[in-house]
Amino acid sequence: LTRSERATTRAEGDSALVMSGELPGVDDKPGLRYECRVMAKAVGGAVKAVGDRLEVSGADEVTFTLAAATSFNHTDPSAACQSVLRKAAAIPYSTLRKDHIREHQRYFSRVALDLGRGAASDLPTDERLARVKTGLEDPGLLALYFQYGRYLLLASSRPGSLPANLQGKWNEEMRPPWNCDYHLNINLQMNYWPAEVAHLAECHTPLFEYLKSLQASGRKTAKEHYGAGGFVAHHLSDLWGFTAPADGVWGIWPMGAAWTSRHLWEHYEFGGDRAFLREVAYPVMKDATRFLLEFLVKNEWKTDRLEWVTCPSHSPENSFKLANGEHHQLTVGATMDMEIIHDSATNTLAAAKLLGVDEAFQAEIADKLAHLAPLQVNSRGLLQEWLKDYDEVEVGHRHLSHLYALHPGNQITLRGTPELAKAARASLQRRLDNGGGGTGWSRAWVAMFWARLEEADLAHDSLYILLRGSTEANLFDLHPPHIFQIDGNMGGCGAIAEMLLQSHAGEVSLLPALPKAWATGSVSGLRARGGWTVGMEWKDGRLTRATLKSAFGGTTRVRTRGGEYRITPADGVKVGSGDPHVLEFEAKRGRAYTVEPK
Repeated sequence: LTRSERATTRAEGDSALVMSGELPGVDDKPGLRYECRVMAKAVGGAVKAVGDRLEVSGADEVTFTLAAATSFNHTDPSAACQSVLRKAAAIPYSTLRKDHIREHQRYFSRVALDLGRGAASDLPTDERLARVKTGLEDPGLLALYFQYGRYLLLASSRPGSLPANLQGKWNEEMRPPWNCDYHLNINLQMNYWPAEVAHLAECHTPLFEYLKSLQASGRKTAKEHYGAGGFVAHHLSDLWGFTAPADGVWGIWPMGAAWTSRHLWEHYEFGGDRAFLREVAYPVMKDATRFLLEFLVKNEWKTDRLEWVTCPSHSPENSFKLANGEHHQLTVGATMDMEIIHDSATNTLAAAKLLGVDEAFQAEIADKLAHLAPLQVNSRGLLQEWLKDYDEVEVGHRHLSHLYALHPGNQITLRGTPELAKAARASLQRRLDNGGGGTGWSRAWVAMFWARLEEADLAHDSLYILLRGSTEANLFDLHPPHIFQIDGNMGGCGAIAEMLLQSHAGEVSLLPALPKAWATGSVSGLRARGGWTVGMEWKDGRLTRATLKSAFGGTTRVRTRGGEYRITPADGVKVGSGDPHVLEFEAKRGRAYTVEPK
């Protein structure tokens, strides 16, 4: 039991080791203390503690039990470890293992996905990935990649734990890249893209608790840096509530709290828990939106009407060119700022109306929303990244920040705002034509965009680019040159779900981006906004049957791909759409409905 620095290991009795230490403190304060204990229990033979190791000889079997704790959430990590080991030692190994499997499976087994076996289905994962990297396809490997993303989230973000950081929980470095921290300009949020749709809503709760923990310091930062109310966080944070700008010019981006707050609203939309909305989500959403409203300033470039913008403003993590050739990052009213503000304000307003609270605040939100600087399409048909039509310094930049309104937001939708969707598509294609999407997490975001645009085969191609260019043999996502980042795994998992089921545009859309390569398959246990649990079967690219179970009822729209479908059972179902691809009906709480071809 060893650690390369700041640790001592000692034997405790004949069958246990204790490793403990303390990290460097700040401002003469004590650092974080930790302890790890391991004990061995042998059947037959002997156990002996020798220095920093346990030696077991002549045994028929041996069980090692390990516990670890820190002073971050335990006053006395040693007492915490001893308590855990004492309880574990009283339980037979077979019972511990059985309980573990049962507890894990009650989450993991909620979703099953079959995209077809393929010729390599019986090979080990690393060999399957190696084949894919030669140009072959393996739909079963993509299904495995989806389930692997769910496994990673389930392993690294449970109720009562901290949220998954840049490496989830698998960092192996003493001084990891980016300090293994929380980046709030996409990476942390991407970690949780699969949480709701992939039926792991409980895994979302550590993110909510973490966001709440940032409020106190975020209020101080909002007041001292901006003279504003509410709370703010910038592009990175940590366990100790860091919310101020940091890490270069790209740190001057006060949208981190607002973006992360969208996850609270997502959790409500999928689950419909009004108590959660009232007691957990809305207070944080309100605080984040309060800051945004007070951060806005009048656009002095506009003289014909009132228009609210942000200043200073930055489009993570891109730069732009002025006409004189100068390169800059800070500006006024970058598109992503305006999209996040629109998103946060719209969701907070909807929550306040549902709860019947804060009428004056509702009016303030509505007034600011009505006068936000609008999204703009330039003469080349591109969605502008900045308030003025600047060119990017790096046309193929890995960040696609100005497409936030397409995903994870829903201000731009394929049918609701077709011209903006067309411009977003053109902007995405321009990025890719110039080398964009080169990191794992960026390519996962690209796949998600194509799914939202219902470009099924392009989404499918992006998943293979992710596997071939940014995936390690154990399926860990890679950031160049060879750094593990878990966000690409989570983003890829979320993109696969989004190809099969969407619900961001006010309707449940079945198989919206089903690629030709997944012609026949099935999925069960996916979740949609509005409280739906969905299972589907399809053959030759056509839906053959879908089952939708309603958690809380209400009027519902279901969109299908091609052909005409019907909802059964008919009793009590009011179908009211003239569009053959849209089924409108009144759902009842707890009722299951079946969609089948006519």
